Amino acid sequence: MWRLPCVSLALLLCVQGSLSQMNVCGQAPLNTRIVGGVDAFEGSWPWQVSLHSSNFGGHFCGGSLINSEWVLTAAHCLPGVSASVLLVYLGKRTQQGVNTYEISRNVISIIVHPSYNSQSSDNDIALLRLSSAVTFNDYIRPVCLAAQSSVFPSGTSSWITGWGDVQSGVSLPAPGILQETMVPVVANDQCNTLLGSGSVTTNMMCAGLIAGGKDTCQGDSGGPMVSKQCLVWVQSGITSWGYGCADPNAPGVYTRVSQYQSWITNNVGQNQPGFIIFNPSSTCQSVSTDSPASTTSPVSTTSTTSTTSRVSATSRTTATFRPPPNQSKPQSQTDHVYTATKQSHHTKHQRDPRHFCGQAPLNTRIVGGVNAPDGSWPWQVSLHTSGRHFCGGSLINNEWVLTAAHCLPGVSTSSLRVYLGRRTQEGVNTHEISRNVRTIIVHPSYDSNTNNNDIALLRLSSTVTFNDYIRPVCLAAQSSVFSSGTSSWITGWGDVQSGGSLPAPGILQETMVPVVDNVRCNALLGSGSVTSNMMCAGLTQGGKDTCQGDSGGPMVSRQCSVWVQSGITSWGYGCADPNSPGVYTRVSRYQSWITNRIGQNLPGYVTFNPPTSCSSASLTSTSCRGRCNEKYNSRFRCNCNTNCSINCCKDYRQRCASSLSQLNVCGQAPLNTRIVGGVNAPDGSWPWQVSLHSTLYGGHFCGGSLINNEWVLTAAHCLPDVSASSLRVYLGRRTQEGVNANEISRNVRTIIVHSAYDSITNDNDIALLRLSSTVTFNDYIRPVCLAAQSSVFSSGTSSWITGWGDVHAGESLPAPGILQETMVPVVDNVRCNALLGSGSVTSNMMCAGLTQGGKDTCQGDSGGPMVSRQCSVWVQSGITSWGYGCADPNAPGVYTRVSRYQSWITNRIGQNLPGYVTFNPPTSCSSASLTSTSCVGRCNEKYNSRFRCNCNTNCSINCCKDYRQRCAM
Repeated sequence: MWRLPCVSLALLLCVQGSLSQMNVCGQAPLNTRIVGGVDAFEGSWPWQVSLHSSNFGGHFCGGSLINSEWVLTAAHCLPGVSASVLLVYLGKRTQQGVNTYEISRNVISIIVHPSYNSQSSDNDIALLRLSSAVTFNDYIRPVCLAAQSSVFPSGTSSWITGWGDVQSGVSLPAPGILQETMVPVVANDQCNTLLGSGSVTTNMMCAGLIAGGKDTCQGDSGGPMVSKQCLVWVQSGITSWGYGCADPNAPGVYTRVSQYQSWITNNVGQNQPGFIIFNPSSTCQSVSTDSPASTTSPVSTTSTTSTTSRVSATSRTTATFRPPPNQSKPQSQTDHVYTATKQSHHTKHQRDPRHFCGQAPLNTRIVGGVNAPDGSWPWQVSLHTSGRHFCGGSLINNEWVLTAAHCLPGVSTSSLRVYLGRRTQEGVNTHEISRNVRTIIVHPSYDSNTNNNDIALLRLSSTVTFNDYIRPVCLAAQSSVFSSGTSSWITGWGDVQSGGSLPAPGILQETMVPVVDNVRCNALLGSGSVTSNMMCAGLTQGGKDTCQGDSGGPMVSRQCSVWVQSGITSWGYGCADPNSPGVYTRVSRYQSWITNRIGQNLPGYVTFNPPTSCSSASLTSTSCRGRCNEKYNSRFRCNCNTNCSINCCKDYRQRCASSLSQLNVCGQAPLNTRIVGGVNAPDGSWPWQVSLHSTLYGGHFCGGSLINNEWVLTAAHCLPDVSASSLRVYLGRRTQEGVNANEISRNVRTIIVHSAYDSITNDNDIALLRLSSTVTFNDYIRPVCLAAQSSVFSSGTSSWITGWGDVHAGESLPAPGILQETMVPVVDNVRCNALLGSGSVTSNMMCAGLTQGGKDTCQGDSGGPMVSRQCSVWVQSGITSWGYGCADPNAPGVYTRVSRYQSWITNRIGQNLPGYVTFNPPTSCSSASLTSTSCVGRCNEKYNSRFRCNCNTNCSINCCKDYRQRCAM
């Protein structure tokens, strides 16, 4: 895809000695994931096509199949291209190697929109007629097209796909697997504000994250942007243009397909594509279509709105609840609907795309979940009746299960079977056990009309023995507070989309959603529908939610070292629809009821209320069993593993549960190790990352970054009472255990701690280590570029943090200790001080993290780098320093601001200086921010298209229309 790439990369070469480092710093040849995509599963996007041309030597643009013989793409892909040089590949997943389901067709006709404007990219749309019709199967199918009256509100979840560059100027690495990612729609008025007034016309639409990090790029041009409505995918946009790739405040721009229904209809003639009126407020009782050339009489149905329980009935149909009194979701009018039943007869033509479009049988991840590793959620239970899963539940002690009342109408104890330790609904579950049920207790005030008091208890036929795979969850105590944005995990075996069952083998799904406060939720779902006995969670843009079959299952949040159940999956409108959070029974309202029913052997109740700052009001002195680590305000690992007093405020580390029997075990998931939100980093992704070891700590205790061939940057707080002789620095390392083929190590001969470092406030938390001998650079060991003194890291700037630290407060990274990575946005200092305490974040610091928590550095990550991408290089903005807890809501991590220390680093190192880069990405293309320059490398093409050309020689780059990338001098 193409896109206006990077910003002005002002490389400061004025400091003597910096040239050599500028040639190599910040480059990670093995890191190829910046645009934020992941590999798409085979058959996930069966309408995706790859356009090849002898002019370009291979893939150069994408497209989408819209019926059996026509492909939709972008006009800007086809200047000077004749039909005879084109080859269209369908059913392709990889650009190299074998694609079992692939077919190809020549092109007999190219139709470019007559009003296409190559300067403004208006009307950037074209059609290709294939040389012969294709036969549909699970891997090759047409997409539905957005009809002319479609509405895509701001925040609508949209999926973009393609084989384009994975960052500005860097091709997708072999074997070239199709990439996918989800981005929200950005309203045109906001997009014009960001990209330049008038640049985004009514024939265009925008999508992307304000923080950047996910986007299309060069080579993706012409490919589809799609959104799910009920059971079908609808193409809203065609990848067209943009500034850079995945830059902050620079959404991608797409041709708005709904503007071109008449043009497409007139040019395609017979065998019309399927046009769908997309409107997230419509219900899934019917699919609203728009087809002026219909040859099939539509079936007229009247759609009414109903709330949806999260039960999966044995017939696989959707069970419904009546809406709460005097309110309902906005109702759709009588629609013309084409039934999507399979045709049993054959005709000489393919099935009518209007009956068939937008279905991807092999794409099963719309509710936003992923497979949960075995043992991740050891309290999750599966309720069966008549041999089939129908609801979830949670184990709360060794003989009681908590679930939803609406799961149990007309269900007898004799018909129930409870499965524990289960991961898959099919096949073998090594750690699984099952129990019958001897007692069902439904809340006496449960109201099936309003879903109020939707809670029930099941007593098992016999007790269970706890292990790593079967454990009880802690329950939220009555005074618990779950603030808006609190990170909450939902799990279950329910539908992966409205009406679409979890595919075989039925692996437990998990996803994280933020809490939505009741006031906001009532405004979205209907005043009064969400009572004080309920709570809501979900994304405004949709895309993650529970669904039918998840009912009764737990919603949990992490506090310190335990998981606390906040909610029981209850009801909602649709599944993962925009502006429709899921609704959950608020567990904390039922502590007395549960206690009275169970009697002895009570569950573990935990008062959930994570502090937003450390004060005597929010963090009282307590004592805990386990490890306290160290003072709250540093992130290196110490070895306090015995009972320890935790005093507020400087020594605060974690709140621990009292010593009740269930509290010794509840809420602990020893096999769930992903709380800080990181994932394993591929080998060589971050070649400047170092691991500091000391005999004082018995192994890894802090991180650092290589800044030239003999100096490492780290945090001052890592080095109190540490001598150079006790240190060992590991470079090129990925795992803390086992063999690292590309690893080397060095001793340390000099430690330089900033003279103004303050261990109380953490101000000036920076230090340098001089290695015992120089290192040789390769793909696995390279220096990072450092942010120069005039760098600007605006709020929302995408920043990557890496390290081997704890995966949540108090729990070490599990073996084999693979380097973790995650992306967080910058939080401006004013906002950060408001969250963490006025004045605690100085001008020498910067913050980054998610408001809802869930991603952060932790103990053992101290001293490691925080980096951001500018053009083709990575720039270190921060050094991991301190924070309250790890990944808690409203508690961003705090980092030493590297740009404040350019002079200090320069003066200490002397010769062979690091590469300093002025980081300041422009939000728009103007002569002030992007001056004309010349570069060695590839210019590709004009900034406002996303196809790949092969300009690999010196090229003039003029601002603004021919801008592609700024290159280092």
